[in-house]
Amino acid sequence: MQTNPTFVLELLRRYHHPEKFANCPKDALSQSQIEYLCSVGLGPITYGTYGQWLEKCGRGQFEICQSADLTTRVIHAQLSNAAVDLVSELNDSGIQTVLLKGISTSDEYYDRPHCRVMGDVDFLFEEEETAGVEKAMARLGYVIDDRREANLNRAHHHHLPAVRHPETGVVLEAHTGLFRPESLPSRQPVFSRESMWEQTRPSTYRGHAVRRFSPEFQFVYTIAHWGFDSKWPVNLLSIVDTTHILQEHSTAMDWPQIAGWMEENDWLAGCVTILLTYLHAIGLVTLPEAIESATERSAKKLGRRNLKLFHRLIDTFPVGGRDKAGPLREEWSAQVFWEALLLPSSRFLRIPNACIRTIFSNSNRYNPIRMYRRMTEIMGGAGPALSLIHISEPTRLQ
Repeated sequence: MQTNPTFVLELLRRYHHPEKFANCPKDALSQSQIEYLCSVGLGPITYGTYGQWLEKCGRGQFEICQSADLTTRVIHAQLSNAAVDLVSELNDSGIQTVLLKGISTSDEYYDRPHCRVMGDVDFLFEEEETAGVEKAMARLGYVIDDRREANLNRAHHHHLPAVRHPETGVVLEAHTGLFRPESLPSRQPVFSRESMWEQTRPSTYRGHAVRRFSPEFQFVYTIAHWGFDSKWPVNLLSIVDTTHILQEHSTAMDWPQIAGWMEENDWLAGCVTILLTYLHAIGLVTLPEAIESATERSAKKLGRRNLKLFHRLIDTFPVGGRDKAGPLREEWSAQVFWEALLLPSSRFLRIPNACIRTIFSNSNRYNPIRMYRRMTEIMGGAGPALSLIHISEPTRLQ
């Protein structure tokens, strides 16, 4: 049985493949759907894709989208100006800067950079340059205005305390690594300090010298960040980023190198296989032949049933929007289940382990009511068999 296309999936298809959709959508987007798209950072994309149509047939929805687009343009301009000032200041101090996340991908992969919504400016630097980076940010007027950030234990974090400019409100996050030191991604050899710096390349940002990751490394880093994100159930931006990277570099990508990384990094291989095969199944990208063998090997390790379950979870969270049709109806439950299902394990034990971890999570451990609620969610509310086992293929592009 195939799943029904959601309003989120319809938007992604029309945004990434406008040439295949000359006609207007059959169903009008409701205000709650528009609000959801804006809340997960797809407001500008929604406006650019549906703006003219909404103006004619949904004035209220059009105004919400237009407001989101205009607001994002202003915020992006502020963040972009702040990035220019920061890069200039660090260059004057002889400190190399690697742009990370939205500030890099928006400029490199989006025709309209403001369509990549972001909340701060992330950048990477060598840890021995910490004192110089802190001084540079202070000279630009940035301060730590959150007591929790001021008390940040750097031994357990991969970035300095976030700083905020008191006048513009722009937040900078200076990274010495890509993931928390004790996290699963950080234990993948490809994300070691030596490896990530080896994968940086000279580039520019608004005429200023910076460094960026190679397309291959940006691809695997974006997917790893997506798979490990603490807000995975609503993280659509990383899916859009990954699609843009593939559309831009798929034919020129060094797929044998990526296959090698997958061979050496089991957890990463799982994430790449899950998202790449999902994007291929729904028609957003074409799975390159050069990576088919690597994804096939990884799929066998994950287990076919588990891979279908991962796809079902993506179909429900985040692509399903707020109209959840799957057995896990709450974002919190989906987050815990997803993280547990990704843990390295025998393919036969992944689903049982994920169920147990979701039911007996730290938040539920001493609350029998919560444990019962999670149990009924996982069981799907009826029947002796787990409804999670009844898994359908993602909807293919018509």
